Amino acid sequence: MNENIPSFLRLKDNALYYNGPGEFVFLVPEIYFDRKHAIIEGEYVNLIGILNYAILKKDSDTIIDNLREFKFETVFLTRPSRIEKVRNLKLVDSKPGEDYRILHYTDNGSDQIVVSIEVVQDITNVEEFMQIFVKTGKIPANIPYDKLHEYFLDNIKLNGGNYKINAQKFGIIVSKLCRDPSDINRPYRLSKAINKSMVDYVTISIKDISKIVSPFTSVVSQNWDEAVVSASIIDPDEIKDTPMERIMTGRD
Repeated sequence: MNENIPSFLRLKDNALYYNGPGEFVFLVPEIYFDRKHAIIEGEYVNLIGILNYAILKKDSDTIIDNLREFKFETVFLTRPSRIEKVRNLKLVDSKPGEDYRILHYTDNGSDQIVVSIEVVQDITNVEEFMQIFVKTGKIPANIPYDKLHEYFLDNIKLNGGNYKINAQKFGIIVSKLCRDPSDINRPYRLSKAINKSMVDYVTISIKDISKIVSPFTSVVSQNWDEAVVSASIIDPDEIKDTPMERIMTGRD
């Protein structure tokens, strides 16, 4: 991480401090705390670095106007000066508001944005990432669609591993998870919205993808009751046979 440290951060004794006027803030979705992806431990917070941040140099600066992606795709420890709860905050106009906890840091020599950049390499950190990105589909609001696949590769690398597969494979996963904001049955890559913005997609859990592909894939999915309902209401004009469906049903 050393070579990627921006100028607004200062590295000292393996810890990262804010280096500038005003304050640095992390925006941590409340659902991270609900699902134990973020845990408060005294004056520290243990969380995964798939976050939004903002730098507020003046009182007139707003979080929305200064929103950025924080890319440290593993679990780390941070030490803010204070934590503020905010309800129904909209980071992207096209997406619904969410509850957040805002972690505040100033250039005071004690607030540590990252307590140690030498994080433990552990496969459970990869599982944590997959829980957020794939199983729950709770991807932070303003990550560009064409950058999402990079998070998979960086996460495994930070934890001492390598998938040893082409990055395009993760592009396939992303194309299934991200949907058209006006029609969840349509992948974002095929929507008109992608021509205007790379962040207007909505995300779903991988468990829900089968419900919008075809009646066959819906019926063989995880939850039988939900699967039958989904298979019954899928619009026949919208479905496309999957290769496995053609094999199992004996159709060409």
